[in-house]
Parts: sequence; C-alpha cells; structure tokens
Amino acid sequence: MQAIQQIDAVLKYLYDRKDIVRAILYDTIKEDADLLKITGNQVETERMLGMLSHDKYVHIYPDYPKLPDGKNDMRNGLLNYCSITFEGRLFWEDGGYNGKFISDASENNRLKKIELQQLILTWVLGVSAFVAAVYYCVELYWKHGWFHLFPFYFG
Repeated sequence: MQAIQQIDAVLKYLYDRKDIVRAILYDTIKEDADLLKITGNQVETERMLGMLSHDKYVHIYPDYPKLPDGKNDMRNGLLNYCSITFEGRLFWEDGGYNGKFISDASENNRLKKIELQQLILTWVLGVSAFVAAVYYCVELYWKHGWFHLFPFYFG
C-alpha cells in the first residue's frame, strides 16, 4: 500500500471515530491492530500522525484521563490524546491526500496545456508578424518604388 493510501487510512480511522469519542488515547491509535495492518508498524503510524498534526488535520494534546464522574484522574499523569480537527474532517470529506494528489495532478496537466497553447500562439503571432513585415516591404518596393536609396539590397 502506498504512503498516500496509508495516511488516508489513518485519517479515516480518526474520522470514523469523531462522533463516538471526543479524543482517542494516542497509544491506543499506535497499537490498533487494524491500523498496524495498514501502516506496517507503530513508527510509521507515529510519523503519519505527526504529519497530520503538522498539516493541522489532527490535534495531539496532553490531558489527564477522565474518571466516570468527569473529574481528572491524576494518578498516572498526563497522557497524549488525539482528535481530528474540523479542517481534518473537511479535508477527508474532500478526498483526503489521495484526492489532493489527483486534483494537483489534473491541475498540473491543465497548466501544461495552457502553457503549450500560449507557446504555439506566440510562435504563430511571431511568424505572422514576420510574414506581414516582409509582405509590406515588398509592396512598398514594387508599388511605390521605395528603397531606391539602397539599390545594392533591392535590385
């Protein structure tokens, strides 16, 4: 599986759980069997979460675990939690990294076509201007007798 598909799978994992829990324990994500099948190992999963965090699609933050009554459980100290951001949700719904890659590729193709068309148009206009200049020089010589000052060039 390609890296783009793997990182999209991690984003989808968080997106699918956005309505179930507010945030997922970071260690739970790293050790999830389904994700490990996709990413290959915990290190890759951590790298992908880091990239998603850098791109602001995932928020990783320290917090205390919550007790059933809603109070903080400070016995084990701070733990890292992970949640998908609103930007991450929109990005996933828009196709994720794979959709971005495809749209970037199609945009590059479109720009290359435009550049080629501009190059062709520039050449056509340049050649047309040259032909027009030669035509009017010949017309001035034959019809009006101009260029009689330069007999060595024009007969």
